[in-house]
Amino acid sequence: MPLRQVYKNRSQGPWVNIGDLFYFVKTNRMHFSQSVSIIQSQVGVIRGVQVLYSDTNPLDVDLVINLPHDGIRLIFDPVVQRLKIIEIYNMKLVKLKYCGLPFNSPEVLPSIEQIEHSFGATHPGVYDSEKQVFVLNFRGLSFYFPIDSKFQPGYAHGLGSLQFPNGTSPLVAKTAIYVGNMPAGGSGEEHGSKTPPPPLPLACYHNNLYLEKADIIRDKTRTRGLRLHLFTEGSSGTRALLEPKKRCLTKEVLFGDTCEDVLSAIGAPSRVFYKAEDKMRIHSPHAHKRDKTRRSDFFYNYFTLGLDILFNAKTQCIKKFVLHTNYPGHYNFNMYHRCEFSLTLPPENNSTESGKLIDVSPSPVTITAYTKWDRVSEQLKASARPVVLNRASSTNTTNPFGCTFCYGIRDAIVEVMANQHIASAGGAAGTFVDIALFPLDTLKTRLQSAQGFLKTGGFTGLYKGICPVIVGSAPTAALFFLTYEEIKTVMQPRISADYYTPLHMGAAAMGEMVACLIRVPVEVTKQRRQALIYDKKLLDLKLLYRGYWSTVLRDTPFSIVQFPLWEYLKKTYSFYAEREIYPVESAICGAIAGGVSAAVTTPLDVAKTRIMLANRASLSSELKMLNVLHGVYLQNGFYGLFAGFGPRVMWITLGGFIFFGVYEEAKALTHTIFPMLK
Repeated sequence: MPLRQVYKNRSQGPWVNIGDLFYFVKTNRMHFSQSVSIIQSQVGVIRGVQVLYSDTNPLDVDLVINLPHDGIRLIFDPVVQRLKIIEIYNMKLVKLKYCGLPFNSPEVLPSIEQIEHSFGATHPGVYDSEKQVFVLNFRGLSFYFPIDSKFQPGYAHGLGSLQFPNGTSPLVAKTAIYVGNMPAGGSGEEHGSKTPPPPLPLACYHNNLYLEKADIIRDKTRTRGLRLHLFTEGSSGTRALLEPKKRCLTKEVLFGDTCEDVLSAIGAPSRVFYKAEDKMRIHSPHAHKRDKTRRSDFFYNYFTLGLDILFNAKTQCIKKFVLHTNYPGHYNFNMYHRCEFSLTLPPENNSTESGKLIDVSPSPVTITAYTKWDRVSEQLKASARPVVLNRASSTNTTNPFGCTFCYGIRDAIVEVMANQHIASAGGAAGTFVDIALFPLDTLKTRLQSAQGFLKTGGFTGLYKGICPVIVGSAPTAALFFLTYEEIKTVMQPRISADYYTPLHMGAAAMGEMVACLIRVPVEVTKQRRQALIYDKKLLDLKLLYRGYWSTVLRDTPFSIVQFPLWEYLKKTYSFYAEREIYPVESAICGAIAGGVSAAVTTPLDVAKTRIMLANRASLSSELKMLNVLHGVYLQNGFYGLFAGFGPRVMWITLGGFIFFGVYEEAKALTHTIFPMLK
């Protein structure tokens, strides 16, 4: 008997059959979301519903739906989230009967004699001295009697053997209905995980597809898709309709699969959802136009699998998977079943200590729906700074559960991840570029030096000054992208798409100003060593920040040209290719944008280098950018303003290819692992 039928009977008559409740638990054992749906359908009958759960230990404490106006609790296993116990904790609010015989009403609560008369004999009960409760257990049914401790020693032969004054016996205070043996205690908190979760019966399959587990398929550095282990109701032969059985299936859905591929593999979705807002619209070549007929990416929602699949509007191919863990307290709780996924990632490659005799290689790290973040972050060295994600149903509402914090996981491509994975991917890419192409930077510095190319070392010692770069490159790139992406994220929803390009320019300028707080001391130290300038005294703060504004004036125009040009080249190529571009194509766009930006800003770089390499005694007026540029022009002519042009353009062109390639590859990988951040 379904729960809605139990409440329908209550509305038609005064009595609820205890056998119906037992049958309900035994045959349904429904998922939490199904119970909530039924309760919502009975809004006129069931009132004041409460959901109880543990914020700190959601897997150790049972999920409870409390019906205070009915004196009933529905208790769900916290792991599989299926109904396991119906608890009647206020006997005065219900009328109960068993096998057609009434045994409880608000006016007359059942005594020991009433229970024995209605249910027959059973084994001796159990006394809880701490709670002073005597529990009488039948199969699938327990009654709780409050007993004073002074009566406890005489219950050896059962509750009925106890002697009470004036012939009064205790009354039932609470009843628990379940499947199998008795539960551990008398409430959701007490039952905990001691009562094993019942299996999902065939009666509640309802021709739906359910997920046993999901394996995330990966090759060396890339996630390819999902291997889904499914089960549903199915049978074969002439007795198929009379004897349905559990049928197990294994299907694979991969990135690039079409809608038809998905439908043939796992069937029709529970719902199709079209994205009302495209947060990646800036990458469209017509982002400034308000196209009412613009195609929208769409999701296939598989609620019973805990899975969403996002399809590209143009190609109709899979571009993202969303795996839901369905924890209470999350904004999307109760929409999906829990996705039992498993993701195996390679650990960080730590060099073994020299003192160890045995080289013990770290084992791969497996992440599941139950993995705790602190364990994962320790093993994979996740980013220390999270991304704050605050969901709401509209701009005028608040999320009662509060915001969530999204971290990046370190992978082979990304060193440190933070802020929607963008800054961390940029930090890792920046370090690789600066180290790999450092000799070109040294040649450029020596060509721009006032002392001349040969006096500053020529082609020797091309890795002079590499140490400051190793230390400062990743934090510098991370600071830039944190600022750049944060400004874009905050401002884009507030302005028209017509102003996105100026916004990108402003965000890049602010990012450079913040990044220069680390970049300038690194540049001063690096370039003085590249030019073989050995300071006898320690570099003070004033000297370390010499050239701050010249660096800002160089890098701001550079970024204002580079990043909007990179975005424009990407979206133009994407428009003509009619698909999202690949990381290698983004890298080519980055190389072109970097080369153009480097060429037009070379005079500013010459001035910046001269300022940073000037001796300590130089006057501040001599170190102003216009004065320096004027002096270079008088000394070396127009050619002097473009000293180091070749190495600089080559360095930044190659660097742009590597930087943006690693950046996009890392972002794509991270969006696969954490798709909610996209």
